[in-house]
Amino acid sequence: MPRQRRIFDGAFKAKVALDAIRGLKTVSELASHHKVRPTQITLWKKQLLDGAMSVFEAPSAKKAATDEPSSAELYEQIGQLKVELDWLKKKWPRTVAERRSWVDPGNRLLSNRTPFNRGCLSRRKNSSI
Repeated sequence: MPRQRRIFDGAFKAKVALDAIRGLKTVSELASHHKVRPTQITLWKKQLLDGAMSVFEAPSAKKAATDEPSSAELYEQIGQLKVELDWLKKKWPRTVAERRSWVDPGNRLLSNRTPFNRGCLSRRKNSSI
């Protein structure tokens, strides 16, 4: 039966990493004392040292780092999209006759009755492109 994976909380990781930074015991001794692998302690120590700078950064720098829009901006955009959708529902033609009135039947570029012979594409089945 396989061992169940252990999950460590942040407080335990910080405590072990701080012990490793202090250097009072070797990593091997800390690993046997806390019953974790030495590589795990080294990783936690590295993460603590890398993330220590963010503790002393200004709050404005932390906000600038996130590119996520605020919830107020998102709600404003949702409202605008709802208004646009309602407007389109009112203006969109409901019947086929209304839709056909939008298309100019005299325009040869929009006609589906003329064959497609412009450009490099062809409608022939056996054509090679």
